[in-house]
Amino acid sequence: MRIFNGSYRKYTATIVVILLTLSASAQVTMKEVVDAFNLGVQFASTNPEVAIKSFENAIKYADEVNDEEAKGLKANAMSQIPKVYFDWARSLVQKGDLQGGLAQLKNCIAASEKYNTPIYAQNARPTVAAIYLSLGNTAMKEKKYDDAISNYNGAIEYDDRNVKAYLGKVLVYNEREMEEEMVEAAMGGMNSNPRPADLGTVEDIRKVVTAFYFNSAQKSMQAKEFAETEINLQNAIKFGMDNNPIVYYQLGLARISMSKWEDAIAALIEAVDLDEGTDADKAKYFFNLGKSYEALGNNSKACESYKKALHGEFAEAAKYQIETVLKCG
Repeated sequence: MRIFNGSYRKYTATIVVILLTLSASAQVTMKEVVDAFNLGVQFASTNPEVAIKSFENAIKYADEVNDEEAKGLKANAMSQIPKVYFDWARSLVQKGDLQGGLAQLKNCIAASEKYNTPIYAQNARPTVAAIYLSLGNTAMKEKKYDDAISNYNGAIEYDDRNVKAYLGKVLVYNEREMEEEMVEAAMGGMNSNPRPADLGTVEDIRKVVTAFYFNSAQKSMQAKEFAETEINLQNAIKFGMDNNPIVYYQLGLARISMSKWEDAIAALIEAVDLDEGTDADKAKYFFNLGKSYEALGNNSKACESYKKALHGEFAEAAKYQIETVLKCG
């Protein structure tokens, strides 16, 4: 930005004070408009606070002069204020002052909206989100979980497609075993219309949530809380373990323990279909399918299943069911 009309002068501190405190009752002339604008240009890179105040004065003085030349300078000054805030913020961030940079970026956005220069707000918003994300990650590492959540929320406020911030929230809530909040954050991230570059982060969200539910299922299974196990495994499937035969196998076992035979059969058949292993690998599914069909009185299906379970550790038990209990043909 060049100084208006090329009139460059080295202002002393006294002149700066005079221009910044020009009495509202004084008769404003075009000279004051020009001087205020030029002062803003001069200090834009060295003293942004003075520059912003000078451009604001140029706008105010231009309204009082109210001619075409003044209007042109006013428009120019209005476009400069958000830019000065943005450059000021960038300088602070480069020096490591994230909080200071954050404050000036917010001022940039406010000025951009006030003076109808949306380009600066568009540029500032993702930067604000990135700073909040960085602050959130730092707080997370320091186990300052409330601060982490606050910063992640700030990132999402300024960029609702910031999937990494959603992942941060998921990790915090997972660490604190806050299931409801974790799921809400996970759904927010997955439904945020992720950018192509963020699809890997969406997958990371899924992995955290599925691991939470799968591990919870192991604990509830050991505690013989089978209804809770069923819910945990269904949630693990919902969030991404829908192609894992072991999850369906465990789901079948939990349902067998609750005598939910038909539901158990459905889960075990899914496990069979998903498992690409050998017949010996699948013996465990078929043995429990035999048990479920037997409980339903479907002996032909039970015999068929037990015969497919004649492998490894299940061979002897399957043979007993075939020959002694069901007397399969």
